[in-house]
Amino acid sequence: MANDYLALITKGEIELRVSARVLLQIYDDDDDGFVDTPAVEQLIEDASSYVLEYYYGNHTAVPTLDAIPPALRRLALDTAHAYMAMRHPEHVRADGHKLFDRVDKELKRLREAHTVTVLAPPDPPRNVGGTTGAIGEDANPDPPESFFDNMGDFA
Repeated sequence: MANDYLALITKGEIELRVSARVLLQIYDDDDDGFVDTPAVEQLIEDASSYVLEYYYGNHTAVPTLDAIPPALRRLALDTAHAYMAMRHPEHVRADGHKLFDRVDKELKRLREAHTVTVLAPPDPPRNVGGTTGAIGEDANPDPPESFFDNMGDFA
């Protein structure tokens, strides 16, 4: 398994979401009483890549884990929860398809900037180096000429 992806979530966070017992029921494929680590690592990779590819699909560089908005980490947990519900619906009391639909809607809102994910203002501010027009007595109150200026007075 390649570990060159950015893992947004951990096994511990998944256990907090669904409980260690449910995680064991879903990912103990060889019935040895322990969670199969490769399967959970694949779950983490799948959930993280799903969220990152959707959100950063148009960007060439993905930021570091410190720069990832908390909403994306939460959505990665929701995605993992949905994958688990689809793998073993008898152990997870949630509809995996509905969870995926909700994740997709929230990712779309984040990607289209309908939901704010900013942790701090940009540095440097985006308006640095911008220009503004004159305000006050020095401002030119007359608008420039246009096509409709000399059409006559029909009053």
